[in-house]
Amino acid sequence: MNKTINKRNHRYSVYLNDIEAEVAKQKAKQFKMQVTALMRHLVLAQPLPASVPPLNLAAWVELSKSAANLNQLAHQGNLTGMVSIKEAEAELIEFRRALVNAKIPRRRRR
Repeated sequence: MNKTINKRNHRYSVYLNDIEAEVAKQKAKQFKMQVTALMRHLVLAQPLPASVPPLNLAAWVELSKSAANLNQLAHQGNLTGMVSIKEAEAELIEFRRALVNAKIPRRRRR
């Protein structure tokens, strides 16, 4: 790739009032970005990274552990042709527990 094409050598200054600056900082913090990177994304109509609420992130972590264990059992079964019914049952119970206890916020109706 040609480095001169991707080099950022054009600078634009923008003045914001206190409220606008605070909104920009909060939005950037929400997406874990620098304010300048956020503005670049918005100006270029690039998609912003997904913002995962902490509650959903905690549920995702819990479910991913159980899903990984189930995947290992499936892999073992595919390799050997045998799976421990007790292990599979225990993992399915744990996965069900994680699903039931996952606190997924409901979408608001518009």
